[in-house]
Amino acid sequence: EGTTRALEATLTEAWARLDLAVSSAQRIEAELLPALERAARAAEQAYAAGAASQLEWAQLLAEIAAARRERVEAGLDAHRARIEIERLTGQVLATTKESAP
Repeated sequence: EGTTRALEATLTEAWARLDLAVSSAQRIEAELLPALERAARAAEQAYAAGAASQLEWAQLLAEIAAARRERVEAGLDAHRARIEIERLTGQVLATTKESAP
């Protein structure tokens, strides 16, 4: 019984990690990256017009790269959690567009 509870707890934690990673990846993809890319385009235009420094534009490009890295990390976290769930249950999880990181 103690082993069963430990497995159930591990499975619950893996599901929570999967949910968190998928929602994080989706938020970055749907909200953060588009906002940063719009800001970078605006900064590039401002730089071309002489209204902003190259540093401001470069900082936004660095933020975009960091957000993309976060997106990749969230995807990796989701895949790791998925593997753990499949290992614990002995079943292959179905993939849907909503659950794919």
